[in-house]
Amino acid sequence: GPFALLPMRDAADGTHRSSLVWTVDEKDAAGTLKLSDRAFVAELDKRMGDLLGRITAVGPRASFPLGFHHTARITEHRLALVGASAHGIHPI
Repeated sequence: GPFALLPMRDAADGTHRSSLVWTVDEKDAAGTLKLSDRAFVAELDKRMGDLLGRITAVGPRASFPLGFHHTARITEHRLALVGASAHGIHPI
């Protein structure tokens, strides 16, 4: 599924860091979390190519179910919700 690399502040040693948000089907989530760091990074390399150079996994992985939320009404007296203000979903 789609994924996003979100830039983070560099580490104290100057290493560039990013946070990864990767959307996978619910049936694949457990298997993706169980991958070794080596297998996980290999899968990222396959998907990204050499976009950011050498990738290393440095933190624990977590899984969160996606949900879609929307307001029941998008208009009211002198008010109109537009775009993302009327709903909430995963950022990708």
